[in-house]
Amino acid sequence: MRALRLACLGLTFAFATAAAAETAYSPDYAAAELTTAIPGLSPQAMQAVLARIGTMETVTPIRSEDGEDIAEANAFLVSPCYALVNEHAAVGDGAEHRSDRAVKLKFGGGDWVKGRVVRYDAPRDYALIRIDSCPGRSLGWLAPDTRSPKALGGEELFMAGFRFDDDDNPTLTIARCRARKPVAANGAHADWVHDDCPSEDGVSGSALLTAADGEVRVAALHVGVYPYDEPQFGVALSLGSVMADPDVAALIDADLESRPPQGD
Repeated sequence: MRALRLACLGLTFAFATAAAAETAYSPDYAAAELTTAIPGLSPQAMQAVLARIGTMETVTPIRSEDGEDIAEANAFLVSPCYALVNEHAAVGDGAEHRSDRAVKLKFGGGDWVKGRVVRYDAPRDYALIRIDSCPGRSLGWLAPDTRSPKALGGEELFMAGFRFDDDDNPTLTIARCRARKPVAANGAHADWVHDDCPSEDGVSGSALLTAADGEVRVAALHVGVYPYDEPQFGVALSLGSVMADPDVAALIDADLESRPPQGD
């Protein structure tokens, strides 16, 4: 496996590209280091949270500055039928690839399911995926923590996602880290959470979680690192920014209204 790289707005993105063989999916959701990673959650609740974080693979190659290849990245459920991913992983460069792009996803150790891009924002680097089989109906989804990057400054975070550094066994990891106080920014930069979470090739689309009183929410979508040179810090898109997109909010709200509230 190799990494395709994209650069935009001063950020460095790196996401995994698949070999010809299909990537196996064998996360150990019951591993002790995972079930105790977020304080206040029982092992059963922790496993339920992790099942809502999965993998995405493009059906056809995407274009980047390094060429074209099938891309792999993290995805997480935000409603029964919708998931969030990075635009740079699901779409890539080239306007011809940006409309109604087909992808496939796995959640909870299940089989591949079909999805398609229904909304994307390249400057903010997110894409909303509509999943045909609506896996969140059985697995649940991650409710958003819509606080601003400024409000999240200093907050403890849990970065959860798969690390695609092994073709045969992508590794599900959780890292405890912290949001930084954001620097002054304008435009898309104002929507980014700065953090000290570990960032390496193949972790695009990881979920940055917050936890309070046993309730876990997703606060941000991991994007990349900034700047190019050391010292670097992680950059993630706040979920508040995503939900401020009226088209995204309307799609997710309509999906949620059609389903009963999820249980624990």
